[in-house]
Amino acid sequence: MHTLEETKPTLADFFGVPKVKFALVIIDVQREFCDPDYRQRGTLETKSVATDIARLAPEFRSQDIPVYIVYLDEANEGYDKACGGPYLLEAEKQDTLIPKTEEDAFSSKELEKSLKEAEITHLLIMGFNASACVHQTTKSAIEKGLKVALLRNTIGEGDGKHFGRMASLSHFKDDGAIILSAQDTLDHLETLSY
Repeated sequence: MHTLEETKPTLADFFGVPKVKFALVIIDVQREFCDPDYRQRGTLETKSVATDIARLAPEFRSQDIPVYIVYLDEANEGYDKACGGPYLLEAEKQDTLIPKTEEDAFSSKELEKSLKEAEITHLLIMGFNASACVHQTTKSAIEKGLKVALLRNTIGEGDGKHFGRMASLSHFKDDGAIILSAQDTLDHLETLSY
């Protein structure tokens, strides 16, 4: 007899391939989308999600997971100024900054090129907004043959006008992504030895 719990994708399903190369992709953690005190798009929920991302990103770095910070920069202002600048998340010198002008992070050829050069096969995704940039980036990554896991509680939706956070995350499963706990993922990464 199988229960629903037994049929959910697990960490083992995602991490099952030996010598998998991971990257953490953090999308649009910028004041425009997250800060409730800036232009009224951010909410208390986006602030909470951004706080979790800022807390968890260093833990992934400590596991030697490369971090790609993708940010919207339609006016070519640079990371520190685009969309009001970063919100709570500080880029580290080893991080790769990827500017984009569209929802899909792969619209910037820099991301795909950098992932290919690093032989990355699996993406761990955090960021904003679930119904737009995270959704489009996830779909493109899967179409390009990458395995994608969205890290639960690190995916946010600003104004909530679109699908809403939970419906949006359910939709990702239909696209071929899996939803994992960020902390369980970190705990599992610690057990892998490369």
